[in-house]
Amino acid sequence: MGPYHPPKVDPLDTGKSGHAKFLNEGVPSFNPKEKIQNAARKLRPSLPTSQLHPIIIVPGYSGMSLDVKRQNEPQPSKLWLNPWFLSPMRSNAYVQQFYDELSMKVEEREEGLFYCPAAANVEVTPTEYMGSGSGGGTYGCDYILRRMAGIGVVPYMSPVIASLEGLGYERNKNIKSANYDWRVSPDHLENFTTFSEDLRELIERTSIDNGGRPVIMLAHSMGNLILCRFLNSMSPDWREKYIRHFISVAAPWAGVPKTIRDILSGDCISDNLYTSHFQTFERKRVHRLAQSFGSLVFMHPGVEIWGKFPLVRCGDKDYDASQLEELYRERCSLTGAATIRKRTAEMLETLRPPQVPLTCFMGKGVRTERRWIYNEPPTDGQWPDEVKLKESKFTEERRYWEDEYKELNGGEKVKVETFEGQTHIGILSSKKFLDHLDDLMDVIHKV
Repeated sequence: MGPYHPPKVDPLDTGKSGHAKFLNEGVPSFNPKEKIQNAARKLRPSLPTSQLHPIIIVPGYSGMSLDVKRQNEPQPSKLWLNPWFLSPMRSNAYVQQFYDELSMKVEEREEGLFYCPAAANVEVTPTEYMGSGSGGGTYGCDYILRRMAGIGVVPYMSPVIASLEGLGYERNKNIKSANYDWRVSPDHLENFTTFSEDLRELIERTSIDNGGRPVIMLAHSMGNLILCRFLNSMSPDWREKYIRHFISVAAPWAGVPKTIRDILSGDCISDNLYTSHFQTFERKRVHRLAQSFGSLVFMHPGVEIWGKFPLVRCGDKDYDASQLEELYRERCSLTGAATIRKRTAEMLETLRPPQVPLTCFMGKGVRTERRWIYNEPPTDGQWPDEVKLKESKFTEERRYWEDEYKELNGGEKVKVETFEGQTHIGILSSKKFLDHLDDLMDVIHKV
């Protein structure tokens, strides 16, 4: 899987066929070479099942299936992502229904931001919420998309789960997944749902069911931020009793600049998943959908880390991280993004070290988007006139965490391992990363 390079032209421009152009780089799917590489990985003897520390996965943005329960329908159906969405037989009404049901309305309340479905008489919930179901939550995050027969075609955590199964782990026994609604900002999860209580109960129950052994937490992308906030809320005694290790994969500790372009231009699924796999998205629709996702704004670059770096230029005016609320009030057709930025701007920078043993796996050396120039103020999700690239801010992220942990992580060890050229999603199916994960599991179980 090669590095992702943003297109110079709008990927949703339509040609004579009326279909969007395909973008194939950076798409989270296996190619034949990757299948061969993974098949050729060194086989290791299984660890003694009686000694395995259970693992709970905390997936990231857009990495968990969502189900929708409609009024007068006996059973929920798949919303994110329904294989019918790929069918050329889908109607315009079906596409509009998808947008309506996936979109959110946001209200600013004293306790925090409250989200609810934009569509009436529907309830959207994660598939296999918080470790439930026959797979202990893993069937809600292993593949982003399954075909009608249930065969996975767009893998997410499946390479990691398969690697752990090769070490003797079993789904729903000692591998579970803490699935949640990835569209909302964490204050909604913490203040208006039972997320924190449910995650605590899942960790405690999983530990008890596995001989009282403390749990290994494995998080990807935004899942790291969600997990870190949770661990910040728990007592030192609780963390010592129930958490063995925190494995962090591709954590956006410094924020994700590309999420700004997601709001302004509508590409709201990582690595252009929308435009690469589906030919049905219109820029205006995707633009409005992105503005309703609090999780995107939550992951915006923090003011302290990014300072006065000019992230966006609209006409003759530059905007840095401290001016994003102003940018959205001036340039977005909906008010949601500005309201969300107002309430979430300091969330990244108020994260404290989790004070548990931590290993960070991170990609580096991949040129990613850092600045967007719009000659005219963007309206209805137009593509920027110029996209500036720069290598990832790995150096700053690493220094920020390692230096701070030396003093504040309660003496717990911190290790950072990097993988040259690995993309945000691609790292999960990387042979080198999976081999290092196996090595880390050996170390964790020998300590």
